[in-house]
Amino acid sequence: MQNFNGKTAFITGGAGGIGLAIASSLGDWGAKIMLSDLSEDRLKEAVASLVEKGVDADYVVCDVANADSVDLAARRTLERFDKVHILVNNAGVSCGGPTGEIPLDDWHWSVGINLMGVVHGVEIFTPLIKAHGEGGHIINTASIAGHIAFASGAPYVATKFAVVGYSETLREDLAGSGIGVSVLCPAWVRTDINKSQTMRPSRSKMDNVEASESMKLVETLVDNGMDPSVIGNLVVDTIQQDRFYAFTHAEMLPHIEARTERLRADYAASLASIERRDGAYEASGDLEVLIIGAGFSGVCAGIKLREAGITNFRIYDKADGIGGTWYLNTYPGAACDIQSHFYSYSFEPNPNWSRLYAPQPEIQAYIEHCADKYGVRKHIRLERKIASIIYDDVDGVWTTTFEDGEVVRSRFVINGSGGLHEPNYAPFKGDDRYQGVKMHTARWDHSFDPTNKRIAVIGSAASAIQAVPQLAKVAAKVSLYQRTPNYIAPRLDFSYTDEQIEAYRVDPTLIKTDRDDMYWDRENRLYPIVKNEAIRRAAAEDIKSAMRSQVTKTEYHDALMPDYELGCKRILISDDFLPSLNRDNVALITSPIAEMTETGIITENGVSEEFDAIIYATGFDVQGHQFSMDIRGEEGLALSKWWENGSEAYRATMVPHFPNYFLVTGPNAGVGTTSIVHLIEQSVGWIVQAVQKAGNDLSVTVSNEVTRSYNEALQKELSQTVWASGCKSWYLTDDGRIETLFPGNAQDFEAQMRDVDPSEVTFFKLEGGRKETVDLMLAAPEVSTSVKPYEGTFDPAFKDVAEAFAANFADRGEVGASLCLAVDGKTVVDIWGGISAPASKAAWQRDTIVPVYSCTKAATAMCAHLLVDRGLLDLDAAVANYWPEFAANGKDCVTVRMLLNHSAGIPALQAKVPPQGFIDFEATAAMFAAQAPFWTPGTKNGYHMVSFGWLVGEVVRRVSGKSLGAFFRDEIAGPLGLDFWIGLPASEEKRLAQAIPFVPPAGTPPSEFLTTLMSDPGSIQFLSFMNTGGFDMNQRAYRAAEIGGAGGVANARGLAGMFAPLTTAKGYLSRSRIDAMRKPSMETERDETLLIPTRFAEGFMLSMPNPKQPAGASVRLGEGAFGHVGMGGSIGFADPNAGFAMGYAMNKLGGGILLNERGQSLVDAAYATVGETV
Repeated sequence: MQNFNGKTAFITGGAGGIGLAIASSLGDWGAKIMLSDLSEDRLKEAVASLVEKGVDADYVVCDVANADSVDLAARRTLERFDKVHILVNNAGVSCGGPTGEIPLDDWHWSVGINLMGVVHGVEIFTPLIKAHGEGGHIINTASIAGHIAFASGAPYVATKFAVVGYSETLREDLAGSGIGVSVLCPAWVRTDINKSQTMRPSRSKMDNVEASESMKLVETLVDNGMDPSVIGNLVVDTIQQDRFYAFTHAEMLPHIEARTERLRADYAASLASIERRDGAYEASGDLEVLIIGAGFSGVCAGIKLREAGITNFRIYDKADGIGGTWYLNTYPGAACDIQSHFYSYSFEPNPNWSRLYAPQPEIQAYIEHCADKYGVRKHIRLERKIASIIYDDVDGVWTTTFEDGEVVRSRFVINGSGGLHEPNYAPFKGDDRYQGVKMHTARWDHSFDPTNKRIAVIGSAASAIQAVPQLAKVAAKVSLYQRTPNYIAPRLDFSYTDEQIEAYRVDPTLIKTDRDDMYWDRENRLYPIVKNEAIRRAAAEDIKSAMRSQVTKTEYHDALMPDYELGCKRILISDDFLPSLNRDNVALITSPIAEMTETGIITENGVSEEFDAIIYATGFDVQGHQFSMDIRGEEGLALSKWWENGSEAYRATMVPHFPNYFLVTGPNAGVGTTSIVHLIEQSVGWIVQAVQKAGNDLSVTVSNEVTRSYNEALQKELSQTVWASGCKSWYLTDDGRIETLFPGNAQDFEAQMRDVDPSEVTFFKLEGGRKETVDLMLAAPEVSTSVKPYEGTFDPAFKDVAEAFAANFADRGEVGASLCLAVDGKTVVDIWGGISAPASKAAWQRDTIVPVYSCTKAATAMCAHLLVDRGLLDLDAAVANYWPEFAANGKDCVTVRMLLNHSAGIPALQAKVPPQGFIDFEATAAMFAAQAPFWTPGTKNGYHMVSFGWLVGEVVRRVSGKSLGAFFRDEIAGPLGLDFWIGLPASEEKRLAQAIPFVPPAGTPPSEFLTTLMSDPGSIQFLSFMNTGGFDMNQRAYRAAEIGGAGGVANARGLAGMFAPLTTAKGYLSRSRIDAMRKPSMETERDETLLIPTRFAEGFMLSMPNPKQPAGASVRLGEGAFGHVGMGGSIGFADPNAGFAMGYAMNKLGGGILLNERGQSLVDAAYATVGETV
């Protein structure tokens, strides 16, 4: 139904909320409205509001739970309007409580209204709609609770599930009748439904029953929910498009997906249950897949195989329990060093983690939980140690022989055994003579009681720093034999409160948000350490300083300080290890061990000490574990022979000459700065995809050439990382080759494992032992190359601009972006494309927003100029006139104009910014007020990279009485309808695209800016970029903070929309102010901060061609244009001379100090189209 004019809609529950909003929207389209509800007074008010806006409307009092009442309402409707075309069954009530405590009268009441009210409406009105033959539509209001259950809401949830099912049946029944059916499933909408609880039959009995936490949360969410008018418009669109489902809140989609995943998994488990005999697979018979290891890798592989419909597999583990390394490593203090919500499967969030960093028992229990929930436990066989795995060249099957003689055949083998399970016992002279307790942390003997014992711990790395604090609490003495000092950063661990855990249970999207923040923090804060020497140096000093501050035994300070580059060895984290060294019963010993005796240890300096127990905290045999089984591929080739000169694999998963054999965490599978569980999911996804492509009759392998090429490129890139900087670590083999780590970040690894490339791997059939290659590339469907890589619209005259935008994706590595161009105030280009989140492959949408970094300075400057226009701010007045504290340290002469044109001499802070210090606007502003100028104010020009937002923003706050973000929102963004935020509300987070950091290609020469930053910790460059307290726009806290120099979030439409009015006669600033804003105010051949020529107006960048500078150190605009670029290449500007404004925002940051080739190509295309040159 497209045309509502003259059609009649009957709406139940129409006196307010969603019902009235639907009535209003349908009335706006010309529909006649009959409202029904229980309250005549409210109906009268509702009808009056419709009539006032010109809608033909009336009402009838109706109790939908009573069929006679509905029948009477139908007759009254026909009397008034003659026909009915649209039925909206919207009446509903809220009813809940703990199961077993809800009176049956309340159940009957809830069912009578929520379900039978819909049934009565359909049964009575459907014949009336059919009778006139003009077609119609039925809308049944269910709820998101018709798809997702919540605790203590049984009557409401059950009736809404019923409405969804009833509507699905109804749509089938009415197919072809001309009557459409839709079901409305909103989440939290601002209505009075919570008040319906007061009408329940047992209200007097339930008055003293306290609402559950989940019900209280639901009430809060409803009270602060979506405006009903949005629902009204949605219903109109749903009817016009004849859609069945109508949903509202994007944040509920993960819940729907999770429920679908549970259905899929349990469906597969049920089918498998039907297929197997007596609860287990037959002991004999070939398997499709044999999986080695029942830890994170093996369990994940089992889950994903089942999801793919492959159930003929078994998982074998040599241990007697599930959990892999988390089953074996049970030493005191054992815990993870990745945050719990990130150290878990993405498809199985766990709201019940007790701490930020989960202890070993919880992790092991989580793996068991997943094995049970996803039906994998029945596939697991424990205490099964493998002796050999041999490939049969004739029939293409692997034969696995166990140490007890059992033989199992399988088409595929997935080795998920990992590298952290075989203890590495460092050999010492005389170690066989020691008569006391001796154990490795990975084989902890729980019969050993450390109380009042003298204990030696050998090693000071990951397991030692967890075990020592726990042992020190009870032992008589703990002597720690340190072999190599380590960087030990603060862990900042904490326990989750009961309230936090309950919030995670009620709303799993909170877990996803936290997980995403953890992911991006590691991508943006930790991974750069791998590639950037300056960042390493700064971070190393911070960590060393923190280490010294925790150890009061100053004689240990030098011994604890590493002498190698940060990140070369694993960076450790702990809150209690270093303080434990302050205890009287703990000693740090750095003299190497010379030998062990029957009673203890003698060090090379001749000191002998006796111990009751010696604990080896010496790590794992990462390389040696691969050869604990005899694995033989084609023609009997032993894996140990193939790898005798070094282990390597294709994409960390496949080895030449070993068909259908996969490694989950094979050579070079580790991204040292992210969660191994996340990487396991990527690898398993790739492996299952390969198994699926092989189907029932193909095998898959990889050639020597492809593997060699892949690894040569890998090792070349690894040579440029900190891991190759010279220290000795378990990352390296004895000959210095890096076989454990992947050179890129998590996103790079995800991209590598996204798809099985048939042009690189080989699929073949075996015919009598002969290989017959099958080219899956030939069988692949053709992919159209004509599909445009963007959405949106553009004026045909600006086709070249759109093509330049498309070229950025095709040729310049664009990931996701938006572009907007306005000529004379009219939008002529509004396009967007790519993906907003590489991990989830989510498409960039029309309303996607992204951090725009220094483009925010333009918005901040606009606020100041608006105050100037209003006569409230004088650019030539001293800043101290408005902000008295700013006069400190010789800044009394600094004018507001100097703040705007970057000549004030306060480009950075010399005082150290505390962690997350930038989040506190007023505290940071106070630090800048106390800072002495770096040069005599007004005499030089130096880009105020971070300080601009606080310097200008505080003046705006002092003059206007509003915070910077509030002033911008109320005075500029709001009136103009800009999607631009300085201080992003939580409600907008769902639209956010995370920024993807720029990683320079290997061999890229550093700029002078970067060279200075790396070499001089006291430089403006270093202080501007590094002394930020960990500023990271991929963390929610920084996006919420009102950081006016670099913290804005917008899209291209928001950027262009801010500048577009300034190119017309209808700008929000006076023409004289606009003219002043685009005049050069400060120019220099060598900017004190950027170290390149710069030109600034008052708060804006002007054209800076800089032909002698390297790429990315210029921005070419028309003369008279003014705007700002943001870190990574975003830009917003206006050119009143040329009559246009432009905005460009993207998530993949580019290189260079100013505008890189992606942004500049768009600027050039825009100018070329309007007939100007730059």
